[in-house]
Amino acid sequence: MRRIEPVSKEALDSLGAIWGNFALEGELSRAERLYQGHLHSTYIGVRKIAGSSREVRYIHQRINTTAFERTEWMLENTAKIASFIKSHPENTFPASLSVVETKSGEPYLLGNGEFWRSYEFVEDSISYDICPNVEKAFQLGRATGEFLFLLKDFPVAELQDHSPGFQDTVVRWEQLEHALATADSERREIGEPVVREFASMLEQTSRVSAALSAGSIPQQIVHGDTKINNFLFRENSDEVLCLVDIDLCMKGSVLYDIGDLIRSASAVGREDEPNLEKVGVDNATVLAIVKGFLESRLTLTTRERELLPDAGCTISFNLSTRFLADFLAGDRYFPVLHPQHNLERALAQWKVTKGLFDSRALIVPLVDG
Repeated sequence: MRRIEPVSKEALDSLGAIWGNFALEGELSRAERLYQGHLHSTYIGVRKIAGSSREVRYIHQRINTTAFERTEWMLENTAKIASFIKSHPENTFPASLSVVETKSGEPYLLGNGEFWRSYEFVEDSISYDICPNVEKAFQLGRATGEFLFLLKDFPVAELQDHSPGFQDTVVRWEQLEHALATADSERREIGEPVVREFASMLEQTSRVSAALSAGSIPQQIVHGDTKINNFLFRENSDEVLCLVDIDLCMKGSVLYDIGDLIRSASAVGREDEPNLEKVGVDNATVLAIVKGFLESRLTLTTRERELLPDAGCTISFNLSTRFLADFLAGDRYFPVLHPQHNLERALAQWKVTKGLFDSRALIVPLVDG
């Protein structure tokens, strides 16, 4: 859930000294801490333009360096992708993610062991944690296809591979098995029957990764984190302004991105809902997303269309295994509020996985039509 809190005067002075290294307009007047997502510390800095009543806002992020093998690679990739999308001659998005460089021309700041970056704030925008209606679901699907259409032109060799195997189901399963084998006895006893249940879906959810490894579907640069709140809509409109949070842009399959969107936008219930009766999948949202995706300018191969029905349950399965592996490993990656938190996340996501597995039959007529 998204939460915003004002920054104290003492903290503002400290943060302002850091942010002053970026090429920003105006003077810092106030700031807010934005609590959203699992990784970075995000702030909104508000700056007053001298001689006018105008204010300009920026996004500032202190980067979680434990999430990536090479943090600087991720930051360099982000700057390259943002610039590429913004300047693409066929880009029809009304807004773009714009990196603000440091005064020395770098895309990020490194000081005292901390990485920081800044973006221009996208005004008149809103994001959602829950999909409000099927029209917005359609536009989410279409925007995903359009973003991937633009990225098809990005030279794969120019991107540093900072998260190899991130959406590879086989890699994620191997990590889960390792976490189970090395878990303490209490967590292993809890996790063993859950791992056995998850194994029932392994063959089906490995089909996309297997096809990518075999070369039967194309590889290109993808967004890598197309959950619903990474899409900015124009306020009071169904129009998608742009996609944000491109940290995980990576080599992969377009099916990873549409699958992650289907997973996040169609899920009913909180990500960590302990009462599984409240967790499920909204099939109307699933179908609207797929329809929008298929109406974008992105062209799918025959094999990609065949595998599209598997996309949602595949990415949901991957996330289920990640939550469970983190629980078994002692909660090293995802922040937790109590000892069972990642287990609750894993079980809720597993319920979504099973729902999306059943949704495949509804998607098949759309891709066959």
